[in-house]
Amino acid sequence: MKEIMAVGGTQATESPRGTIKMAGKLGLIDNVEDWLKLLNARNLTSHTYNEKTADIVYKDLTDVVQTVDKLIQAANEYLNNN
Repeated sequence: MKEIMAVGGTQATESPRGTIKMAGKLGLIDNVEDWLKLLNARNLTSHTYNEKTADIVYKDLTDVVQTVDKLIQAANEYLNNN
């Protein structure tokens, strides 16, 4: 998202959470909460080697492909318009 914004002429914040919120304001993503959930899942699993945590995150991420596809479509539109 940060790179998409940069190419489109918008400077993102340094924090991932801030970048996600800005992407929502720009229309790159339509559900900020879904992306914050993905960020949280990433944070939970990046330094945790707990199978129970992994199972919980896996169940929470069932729609991740659709969420990313929406970002790709919105990114193409955003970059074509900027």
